[in-house]
Amino acid sequence: MLSGAAALSGTMIRELFTSPDRRARARRKIGNFVRANAYGFDLKYENFQRKLRSRGTDPMESINRLAERAPWASKPEYFDDRLSHEEREALIREAESRLNGVVDLLGSGPVDIGTEPDWHRDFIGGYRWESHVHFSSFDWSKLPDKVDIKVPWELSRCMHFGTWGVAFLLTRDVKFYEGFKSQVIHWLDNNPFEKGVNWACPMDVGLRAANWINALCLFREEVRKEQESSFLDRILKSLWFHGRHLARNLEWNGPVGRTGGNHLLANLLGMLAIGQLFPNEPWRDFARKELENQVQRQTLQDGCNFELATSYHRLVLELFIWAGQIETGFSSEYDETVGRMRKFVAAYSEGSGLSPQFGDNDSGRLFCTGIDDERNHCYLIGQDAGMGSRVHQSLLWMDHLEKVTATKDEFPDGGFWFFRNGEGVLGFRAGALSATGGHAHCDQLSFVLTVFGERIFVDRGVYCYTSDTEIRNRFRSTAAHNTVMVGGREQNYFGRRKRELFGIRDDTKTKVLSASKRGIQAEHFGFEGVKFERRLELREDGLEITDKFEGDGPVKVEWHFHFSPECEPKLEGRRVYVKVVGGEVGLRVPEGLEATLVESEHSDSYGSKQPAISLVIKGTRVTGAVSMDISWE
Repeated sequence: MLSGAAALSGTMIRELFTSPDRRARARRKIGNFVRANAYGFDLKYENFQRKLRSRGTDPMESINRLAERAPWASKPEYFDDRLSHEEREALIREAESRLNGVVDLLGSGPVDIGTEPDWHRDFIGGYRWESHVHFSSFDWSKLPDKVDIKVPWELSRCMHFGTWGVAFLLTRDVKFYEGFKSQVIHWLDNNPFEKGVNWACPMDVGLRAANWINALCLFREEVRKEQESSFLDRILKSLWFHGRHLARNLEWNGPVGRTGGNHLLANLLGMLAIGQLFPNEPWRDFARKELENQVQRQTLQDGCNFELATSYHRLVLELFIWAGQIETGFSSEYDETVGRMRKFVAAYSEGSGLSPQFGDNDSGRLFCTGIDDERNHCYLIGQDAGMGSRVHQSLLWMDHLEKVTATKDEFPDGGFWFFRNGEGVLGFRAGALSATGGHAHCDQLSFVLTVFGERIFVDRGVYCYTSDTEIRNRFRSTAAHNTVMVGGREQNYFGRRKRELFGIRDDTKTKVLSASKRGIQAEHFGFEGVKFERRLELREDGLEITDKFEGDGPVKVEWHFHFSPECEPKLEGRRVYVKVVGGEVGLRVPEGLEATLVESEHSDSYGSKQPAISLVIKGTRVTGAVSMDISWE
């Protein structure tokens, strides 16, 4: 141990004499190193601090006070009145399935992991992490292929506790409370403080704390009966430790810039929720102040989240909404920013009612009952839009928020543009990449198209992150989007190694040349030596695409058009068409180009793939402008 300590200390000492950010990281490493080798003394010290700082507080009173802010708090029949019969039955089935140990996470399909699951195991890939290793000691570079750390993390977020809580309020069956109580105890028995993978990502620590606290509010009638029980003492003790862990492991890039992404927001939300139960701690005031700061830093002026991915926009909006419901101290500027974010959801959800996929999608949620179509984000704008939308609004405590509608179609700060004409709804991507491109794709000048309320051309999605580098890179590549490749090259450079899976260089330097209510014209420079310009015009009965290539001579071009998995396209001569409920959508291939329908894969949610068809059009010596027409009738 001494040699390891000396080597680690040498690195940390060097960091202590460099920049403030490095000093902060060094202090964190030193603290984690000491706690990892304290052989239990650190836990005794933490317990001493907890008892000292919790004097004079009544956690049950704090739970009641927090729960009173929920829309269902004073209405015993609230969920009976709120949910349709179909939703009620689906939610109870899902709750009972989880009670019996059957889960469906991250594309796994229904899997029986038992009522006392192995919280440290990727039950899809089969790999297991050691449960008594300090979280800071894991070597992530040595994980075998096909292993996904997100599986145990997702399981330990405990989002099913909310499903059980709603099922309890619908049925008054205490078996759901007993399931909640039993699994919390089992989790605590198998996840000692700061030991194992479920303490390794502070984001998941924060989301787990939020789900536990929301469940305590949902089950407060039963919790009140156990006010003096060891269970309540244990869960509150662990929540205090969750807060302690978050406070010293916040996921920002250092104390100077105060920058961060969705991980930091989940950290802060966890601290805000835990702080409601422990008023003697500074966590609540600190988290509220930083959330006020981050809602401005991470939201662009037009309402787009700065990571520029619709799935992450949804997750971040959920975090901001619930924070605003459990805490009264936020400013009007905070509420106005959240309102702008909701209007962006309204803009991109029109058409099929399903969110178009732009950028990464890890199916991240704050709360989820498992009965909704996760592609539908309309619950965030107050719409009653399909199975589960109303129950998810209630879990976010957002029932009283006004319904919002789209007030504009242009989001130039985020690089998103939407057009509507007749039966067609067009979404277009043209703008800067987010920061280092952490959740970006090679989707510049790509589009998605809905006609007659049905998805026709779509973004292919994500499928996975670190478990398969080849698939990860394929789904974020230029060829996975409805745009062009020149000379077989990617429009933006990205690394192929596992440690480079979250970052894309902005080589395109996209510029919008003009935009109107009917269309847009933009250009990018992602293909060395060639300027690519695309003009789209949405007519009442079709979409006209004009692509222009300027360079030293003819270029080899591939156009990619990705049909929704629901579509069954046909190729007859030079015409490709698909029949939909409202009519027919067709594309005519220009003379001199070769068209082929190819089998491909589509991912609407993390971990799931569906077979789909893509149209690939090739030209070996293309110069000047090429026009294509997509029509419907």
